[in-house]
Amino acid sequence: MNVNFAVIGKLHTAAVAVLQDQGVRAKIVEQGADVVANSPEEFRAFIREETARLAGVIRNSNIQLD
Repeated sequence: MNVNFAVIGKLHTAAVAVLQDQGVRAKIVEQGADVVANSPEEFRAFIREETARLAGVIRNSNIQLD
C-alpha cells in the first residue's frame, strides 16, 4: 500500500482544528461519542488493536458471513 504521509498530515491538522471547535465537540458528545484528537500513529495503533480484538471475537463466536 502506498501511503502519502503529506496528505495524512494535512488531514490530521484539519481534523484537529475542527475538533477544537466547541460546537463540533458538543455535537459529537451529544451523539454519545468521545472527542479524540490523537496523532495519526496513535490512531493507526488503535485500529490495529481493535482489528485484532474484533477478529478474535468473530473467531471465538464462530460468526459467519451469509
